[in-house]
Amino acid sequence: MLRTAFVFALLLAAAPAWAIPGVTIPFPDEVETRDEEETASDLDDAVSDIVLGDPAATQPDTAIEAVDPTQAGPWLASGDYPRPEMMEGSVIRLVWQVQIEDMDGEAQGAPITRTILVGPDFAYDSGETPPVLYDFTHARRLTADPQAGTYQNTSLYGDVRRRLDTYLALSRGGTLDDIPFGPDRSFDRFWLESAMGLRRAPAELTTTRTDGRTAVLRAGGLQIFSFDARMTEDSAEDIETAVEDAAEDDAPADDADGGFEGVPTDDITALLRGDTGGAPFAADDEVEATPAPAPVDEGMHYGLADPIFRAAFRGWMRQALPIHPDAFVALDGSETIPERFSFVVVSPNSPEGRREIWTLAEVQDPEAVFPLPGGLTPAFGGAIEPVAASAQAALEALQNNNPPASADIAERAAELRGAGDMALAYLTLYQDSAHRGQCQMGGTDRPACAALGPLVAAGLGNAEFEALLSGLAGLSTGDAEAAYGAVLPYLDATGFAGAAANLIAGNELIAWAASADADAQLPDRDPFALLTASAQRDPYAPAIYWHLAQAHLAANRADAAWTLLDMGRALPGGADHELLRQAGILEARLKSVAPDFFGPH
Repeated sequence: MLRTAFVFALLLAAAPAWAIPGVTIPFPDEVETRDEEETASDLDDAVSDIVLGDPAATQPDTAIEAVDPTQAGPWLASGDYPRPEMMEGSVIRLVWQVQIEDMDGEAQGAPITRTILVGPDFAYDSGETPPVLYDFTHARRLTADPQAGTYQNTSLYGDVRRRLDTYLALSRGGTLDDIPFGPDRSFDRFWLESAMGLRRAPAELTTTRTDGRTAVLRAGGLQIFSFDARMTEDSAEDIETAVEDAAEDDAPADDADGGFEGVPTDDITALLRGDTGGAPFAADDEVEATPAPAPVDEGMHYGLADPIFRAAFRGWMRQALPIHPDAFVALDGSETIPERFSFVVVSPNSPEGRREIWTLAEVQDPEAVFPLPGGLTPAFGGAIEPVAASAQAALEALQNNNPPASADIAERAAELRGAGDMALAYLTLYQDSAHRGQCQMGGTDRPACAALGPLVAAGLGNAEFEALLSGLAGLSTGDAEAAYGAVLPYLDATGFAGAAANLIAGNELIAWAASADADAQLPDRDPFALLTASAQRDPYAPAIYWHLAQAHLAANRADAAWTLLDMGRALPGGADHELLRQAGILEARLKSVAPDFFGPH
């Protein structure tokens, strides 16, 4: 049976290197324009894990919008969740008929009904399983289970990071043109970018406008996205220019010279690949959905033109629909919610491609209520189940609201020192850094920091104490094996000392696994269990949740990681801890890379 640490080493090997704490691999320098360089730089920043010890990392960028993670996090009961002010007319319900076709235009079954509730900065999609409420004001994704009396509250930042991790891992940093799946198949990177809503370099696209319909086409003429919406003339011209300029500025020289020659437009496989070939399809050449109702008539419902509803619906579209980001930009400047739109999907489930055609059948005026039931308690299942134990520890700490002061930690260390337990006393003082950050050299402003020097002086000559300090020197020299071994005798200790020992052991085991050879003999311990044990012994220590989050990011569990970042920052002093301040900077970077995922904010 494989040992747990070895399994974690395999996870590290499978994870993108930039997802491993302290490891950053830059993208290849194969950019040609300033815009593409900026995009690549943003992606680098968004996935780079900031390492403690870099002073610049903890200084907020004055150009980055401040992020407040403490208003609507996963610790709240649903009745305490912040809700927008509502009045009559604050919500509309959009009833859609969705027809799926194959790439020959053949309808695949009867249309299905999809209902989207749209309100001020939120959208509720009852067609997802389970139904999902997107709260763009607080960047949250909410799913309720009324029968169980619970709901799940996750961060949109975690979702975007997961998408980014997936895209960069499968495309090897955006360098693979064909994404393999299975032994004999692959699909064009363009479709991965569409599924994730993110891309590294601009795609070669063009737009057409005919009789109120805007269409976006790939090279070769495949219409990948179209919509019917009222546009201002200026905005429509700007959209067409923006989409086409991206292709003109960044297309390879041989494509620009060769034009669209040699690929017949009825070659669906070639069109799905985006091969250059015959003239683009006109927007009105799209095969109509059959059967499908007529769009809403000219007596348009006021809500379709309301900018608040329009922005929230656009946020839902970006979250829920696999539309390429360079095609999605065509929505810029539309004056209404589209009454009809279509897009092409190519995925492992639909390798031959399919087209979805959405037609707005009805606009309703429901009661103006935020669609989150009251009386639900937080749940930590599904994608965030791996952090349930540590999240529950933080939740109970928040409910008890009795964090230890530095003086409390120093007092406990003094008791241990008086009993002759010098090593446990040192680990207890060490744990103060998990609450308030590292002690400054010679610092005496915090009682725990002031007690360190006298304790070290008193401990000299104590073999157990000296063995601990000698091994912990590996924390600064990079000798993870030595640091891990130094705290092994103290993993079963209770309180602050046990929390510190498990925190160090978990972090150093991860670092050891990341740097070890493939045939290295690693300990039979689970680093996640060690870090969780630390949180359970000292649930008020914000830094523990940062380190746990980094471990889960390394294992490609971004949603779980952000739950821990949220919980850690909600604890007293957590948002100001030198480690967790970096989470806000990372969120601002993710938002700059993928702003459409966060609605109008």
